[in-house]
Amino acid sequence: FDVAVAAEVAAAERRYARESDSLKRRWRALAPSCGGRAAVAEPLKVQLAALDSEARALVDFVVWNRCALEKIAKKRDKLCADEAPIRGRISEVLRE
Repeated sequence: FDVAVAAEVAAAERRYARESDSLKRRWRALAPSCGGRAAVAEPLKVQLAALDSEARALVDFVVWNRCALEKIAKKRDKLCADEAPIRGRISEVLRE
């Protein structure tokens, strides 16, 4: 079970890093455009809104994955009462 959880966490971390890097690159590409001509302002607003939306989706991804992992650990501890609990270890790792 621990190996499977570690693999899933690693996959989620890779996705987060990939999406985060993509958002950073797009932000850097938009930054020079923030000089402020009126003709450029509307497309810039749309691009910034899209970037904000994707950043919020990434935060939601992290929150929901954390919640799911905590629930899985809780259920595993409940079903495998004869084994050492893992919920505390999972919570500690997630706090880092």
